[in-house]
Amino acid sequence: MLYPTINSIVLDTIDLYAKQENLPQLDLSGYHTPLVVGSGNGYYTGRILFRNLGAFFATESEVAAKLTNIDSITDVVVISASGEKHAPIILTTAKEHHKNTLLISSSTQSSGRDIADHTIVMPKIREPYTYNTSTYFGYMLSETPDLDLIQLRRFITVELTESLSVPVISAKTGIQIPAIINFADFSSFFIVIPNEFVLLREMFETKFIELFGRRVARDIFSYEQMKHAATVVQDDKELFLCFGNTTGIRYGDNQIDLPIFDKNSYAAMMLVGYYLIWKIQEALPPYFMESISDYCTRAKSQSGFNIAPWVEV
Repeated sequence: MLYPTINSIVLDTIDLYAKQENLPQLDLSGYHTPLVVGSGNGYYTGRILFRNLGAFFATESEVAAKLTNIDSITDVVVISASGEKHAPIILTTAKEHHKNTLLISSSTQSSGRDIADHTIVMPKIREPYTYNTSTYFGYMLSETPDLDLIQLRRFITVELTESLSVPVISAKTGIQIPAIINFADFSSFFIVIPNEFVLLREMFETKFIELFGRRVARDIFSYEQMKHAATVVQDDKELFLCFGNTTGIRYGDNQIDLPIFDKNSYAAMMLVGYYLIWKIQEALPPYFMESISDYCTRAKSQSGFNIAPWVEV
């Protein structure tokens, strides 16, 4: 079965939200010291959404201990695109501790929604398991709902792509011309992001792991984190991809400086980063495409959860 690469999901996500009217509002002002829970990139999405509040954060493994030991927790917020798997278990545990509960999800019908006191459901598109692009983007978009999605689409498909060009000498004319860099020439990739987007670091790392496993070496740091011995060991086959580089620093022989779309929008930066990762995915063997079906079979038997290669609308 042929699965779409993540670039088409990024563009379909933009098209979906560009057509939406009256999106659900994610008003977090009433949540002062909540416990925010998520798995995988759901956890990091929670870190982003509640980064300016006095929230506690947990993965599914930490919920019971934190509810038992932290008396100041007032609410439990679960971020789960499906509203299934661990979500109903976490929400049930929260109810046992007499906490108010909120589920942020992309599924109109789910076991978690039946349990939660309050739910917010954002739109989504059909996409391969693990991609979770339209889902988490929708939650982040609630922070900057006036984001110009038409311009974001153009930025990604035109400006970002043009920025990935490097000068080469034409074999026919001997003239220097721009050409899209060949990511297959490199064995490792280092993405540097502006400090204001540091919480996307783990989301981009997770996407690399999902798409490439251990077949591709990668690191993602903010500019501030780059100051801490990140480049002691150099590699001629490593490519640095630096978003919003105002430092003028070159971290290695192979480096491309890339623009950012909006310094205030985590949602936009997430899609721009995912699109860049697709450029790498496009140039390499189809590791994800060849593995996702078998993974779902294995994961289903190991976890007991109903996991399929496609996540339907």
